[in-house]
Amino acid sequence: MTFRDPVKGWIEREHIPALIALLDSTELCTAVVDARSSFLPDSSTVGDEAAMLIDGYRDGYYPSRLHASRYTYADKQAMRAWWRAASKT
Repeated sequence: MTFRDPVKGWIEREHIPALIALLDSTELCTAVVDARSSFLPDSSTVGDEAAMLIDGYRDGYYPSRLHASRYTYADKQAMRAWWRAASKT
């Protein structure tokens, strides 16, 4: 799926717990790509797309990256830590 323009405010705080729960999913899915990307992944995973949605919430627009590939375990752990801290406020 290709986005020509980022969407502001599309992901809301209430969506984050469900997205955090999906971070470890390796289920294959369609990749979301910003139209400016020169790389078009064949597929993605639910976990990587969830990570990109979380980044979209944090950045205020989605997609906030060109595509979801290359999210590492450490990136996802940092998202979990961020959410533990953010959910206390």
